Amino acid sequence: MQPGLASQQTAAPVAASEVVLSKRKLRLQQALFAVTALALLAVSFLYFRQTPPEGPLRRFAFTPESLHGAEERRGRAVISPNGRHIAYVPGGEGTKLWVRDLDREEPRELEGTGSAARPFWSPDSQFIGFATTRELKKISFQGGTAITLCPLPGGNLQGGAWSPEGDFIAFGSGGPARIYEVPSRGGEPRLLFERAGSTSPQFLPLQTGTRGIVFDLGDSIDREIVVKNLETGGEEVLAEGAYPVYSPSGHIVYQTNRYESGLWALPFSLETLKPTGEAFPIAADVGEPSVAAEGTLVYLDLLSAGQQQLLWRDREGKKLGVIGRPQGNIRFPVLSPDGRRVAARSTEDGNLDVWVHEVERALRRRLTFDPVSDSRPLWSPSGEEITFQSARQGNTDIFSRPADGTGEPVLLVGTDLVERPYDWSSDGKYLLYTVVDREYRDLWYLKRKEDGSGFEPVAFLQTPFNESAPQISPDGRFVAYCSNESGQFEVYVQPFPEGGGKWQVSLLSC
Repeated sequence: MQPGLASQQTAAPVAASEVVLSKRKLRLQQALFAVTALALLAVSFLYFRQTPPEGPLRRFAFTPESLHGAEERRGRAVISPNGRHIAYVPGGEGTKLWVRDLDREEPRELEGTGSAARPFWSPDSQFIGFATTRELKKISFQGGTAITLCPLPGGNLQGGAWSPEGDFIAFGSGGPARIYEVPSRGGEPRLLFERAGSTSPQFLPLQTGTRGIVFDLGDSIDREIVVKNLETGGEEVLAEGAYPVYSPSGHIVYQTNRYESGLWALPFSLETLKPTGEAFPIAADVGEPSVAAEGTLVYLDLLSAGQQQLLWRDREGKKLGVIGRPQGNIRFPVLSPDGRRVAARSTEDGNLDVWVHEVERALRRRLTFDPVSDSRPLWSPSGEEITFQSARQGNTDIFSRPADGTGEPVLLVGTDLVERPYDWSSDGKYLLYTVVDREYRDLWYLKRKEDGSGFEPVAFLQTPFNESAPQISPDGRFVAYCSNESGQFEVYVQPFPEGGGKWQVSLLSC
């Protein structure tokens, strides 16, 4: 039996507390707040505009002791609409909700909030909503008795948000999450809209009588930012990404994707519910933003999360051994064809790159060195090449480099859209990848030319739906993939490479 791969958190060194206060001219007051699952929190400012008026610049960092030894994040740090308080849950079983008042040195633990998860604020900054194992609750930011609002229909919370008027709360719940609504005083939740896989809802501050919401939608890895007019039912896909929030600067701020760091800002009109320009990056190696009504932006410092270790585990989950050496932010581990090496995206010296770990010895080797993020490594069938995605040309493209680190990376496919590699055929003739534009995610493949001089791109599946996570069968005759054509993401199989008839093989959404 081939052992499986997993990652395990190990403790990181604790950073020293730091507080820096200063002033600077800004149009948009944006405080970038970083909080990790273990140790470090930090706040600074960034620019969205070039002709800023007077405004305060705050840089603030602290190391809460309550974050020591946290084994999981149960919700991001969220700042109150008035910009004066930050609520967070440090992680671990039975942990409580904490509040950091920005005018005080020490954070406060709120009693009666055991096993809290995914906090969010009321628009008047007086209450914090949160989830327990089976219920949605709220509590005063000053503490007191937590009030149960309703049971969670799906048994868990996938993000919540108060309406701008404060009378309703929208929340995602369930495995393939759906968006529900409940009165903020408590009551019976009702289904607001049914889009399986929808999470992280945020109300938009629209004119009275009009209601709109922004959320992310997709499978467990690849997400898209969607805006929905709750009066007309109209929707529009804004960008690929996760954890969207509206900024009073006139932007939707979001993370690159669920497991990909970096923050982006998309110019956005509340009148038309449409983008007014192209998205641009505002911070690297960070994620899960939260924005106050006065413009302060809070986010997670993903690079400061604890060190991780690749493990061998059997099918029952029993630990069999370790692989390589600990690194920060390990993602997308893939085993080489000969089983002797593991390629993964990880962090050292503050940069996300592709590294190769040896299975038998505690050795690792860095494969990519560009200052931008390199991710999603993929072994060629021979094990001699590693394919990966990189934004080194200003957009996410697909590159390949010899696995031994010799030679320079070679561009395999690069356009103005976003390309992500997923799977090689066993004979090395085809590389499956996704292409993402503002509306849809399609499946393409690279086909090796007969003379061996390179590859040519071929569209495999282009539909008005979203396809993702394609995998080629071992015999090369079929492709399995996820699609939301039924209204939720399901697994389908289709002949490859000629395409044609397909059939659904999943019983539950993917």
